[in-house]
Amino acid sequence: MKIVVLGPPPKRPTQRPGLGLSVDGHHWVMLDAAGAVPDALEPPSRDEPIAVVLTDARADHASGLLSLRDGHPIDLYATPAVFEQLTVGLPVLPVLQHYCDVHWRLVAVAGDAQLARFRIDAWPSLDFTAVGLDAGQGSGAGEAIALVVRDAASGHQLFYAPALDKASTPPAPWMDDSDCVIVGGDCRVWREGPAGALPPPWIAALFEARAARKVLLQPPAASGCADVSGARAIEIAYAGMEIEL
Repeated sequence: MKIVVLGPPPKRPTQRPGLGLSVDGHHWVMLDAAGAVPDALEPPSRDEPIAVVLTDARADHASGLLSLRDGHPIDLYATPAVFEQLTVGLPVLPVLQHYCDVHWRLVAVAGDAQLARFRIDAWPSLDFTAVGLDAGQGSGAGEAIALVVRDAASGHQLFYAPALDKASTPPAPWMDDSDCVIVGGDCRVWREGPAGALPPPWIAALFEARAARKVLLQPPAASGCADVSGARAIEIAYAGMEIEL
């Protein structure tokens, strides 16, 4: 399984990156649509859809969908909450429908269901599990998810949660069982707090995860997370970063 960090557009340095995921280096699925899709990640055939899995409806992750409007059909994997927000709150999908076919593929994290397993036809060896992130009072089920991607061929597993700092209780067991953990969050709250303050739960979960590789997603313009890495063997992601599992 090959993972590539997709950087945001140069004019949006505060936007968080997304990921490209492949098992053969030729066919890709996007985990969040951050910025324009590199040509190398587009399917070989014009009729072949681009698969996009959204972890939330933030503009950081959804605005890149508009860069796909004049190209391939889009298979969009999203929860009901995210689909509704992108239809009404941030109406990206109605705009896209004027340019290309968008097919909603249900990720069934909603109501009391906090886990949903699914597959993408073009990648039969990959098993996807969406894990609902509880952001506390006032948040709805499925507004933000983490993704666990297991490659049945190699047995390797990726944990991806670009908004882990929003979770009141990080899903640590899923992180512990993964070979690579890629998460995002704002480190400044901890760094700017009182000396000796304990790290917030999401950073503590990252510190304690047993994954061989631990990667922190940050906008290129962000600062303040360098001391989270170092002795803890946590890498800071950068645009174009490649990881092989």
